[in-house]
Amino acid sequence: MPSSRPAAPRIPPATFQSRSVAVAPSQQLDSHAVAALPILNQLLERIQLPQILREMLPREDGRVRVPAATGLLMLLKNDLLAREPLYGVTEWGLRQAPDLLGLSRVQLEAFNDDRIGRCLDRLFAADCGAVALRVASNAVREFGVSLDELHNDSTTITFHGAYSDAKEPGVRKGGAVPAITWDHNKDHRPDLKQVLYLR
Repeated sequence: MPSSRPAAPRIPPATFQSRSVAVAPSQQLDSHAVAALPILNQLLERIQLPQILREMLPREDGRVRVPAATGLLMLLKNDLLAREPLYGVTEWGLRQAPDLLGLSRVQLEAFNDDRIGRCLDRLFAADCGAVALRVASNAVREFGVSLDELHNDSTTITFHGAYSDAKEPGVRKGGAVPAITWDHNKDHRPDLKQVLYLR
């Protein structure tokens, strides 16, 4: 028998900040997010990505606060778990448990989008293809991936701007760079240039 009582108002679920600070006299409780970082860290260790980056990236000045390998790992973790834009990666990092990012709070506060750009420059200088091949080889061995079949997929990265000096593939800073040009854009943006990657 249906009830004639009006439905209770719907209460939205509580929202929680990933990191919060509670302060009381002589005490402070600092909370951080953990999320999937422990699982992700274990997977990255199993394919030896931290070690590969430390070995293959060009050497840095010892005064650098955030080593490029550590910065790239943080960028990857953010991309896999949160997909913040570059300017939001530091803010995301400050909400996470610092030990799971491999950074101290002082390092996190020094980690900005400029530093991320410099980390990416070092990855480019290390030959991204060689790094990717070594990581893929480790993953195949570690997880027993069968190579009986190959599934090829492509993706486009869309660019805003002219990029007049990138009409043809070329070499920059000793590394090969693809052409940024017009073609069939998978983002359905015929007004924008693109790079097409096969993976």
